[in-house]
Amino acid sequence: MAVMSYKPFPLWIVMFSYMLFFFLGFIAFLALCVYALLSQEKTAHTLQAEHAALRLLLQNMALRLDAIEEKLGIAKERAECDAGKELLTLSFRALKEEKTPRDPALELHWEAKDSEKE
Repeated sequence: MAVMSYKPFPLWIVMFSYMLFFFLGFIAFLALCVYALLSQEKTAHTLQAEHAALRLLLQNMALRLDAIEEKLGIAKERAECDAGKELLTLSFRALKEEKTPRDPALELHWEAKDSEKE
């Protein structure tokens, strides 16, 4: 009976296969990240277009409601209650432009040292 002796692969082949495996895994992970970024951009553009369309539809509906209210003569009652007007704009610009009062206790003040004052 012949005994087969096991001859291991040379070390450079083993190291090359490990390095190739890690390199291909890194490339696959990088491709996955790029795909996720591109799909998020596509989704963001789609949502922005839908947001603009909804804003136009809501403004159109508000104009129609105002016309109906004028015909029915209830425009004066609604003018007194303008609390819901902010909701009809569907815009985040108004929220950004609206300045909230700042708490002076949270602001940072840098005081010059005594040597710098002189």
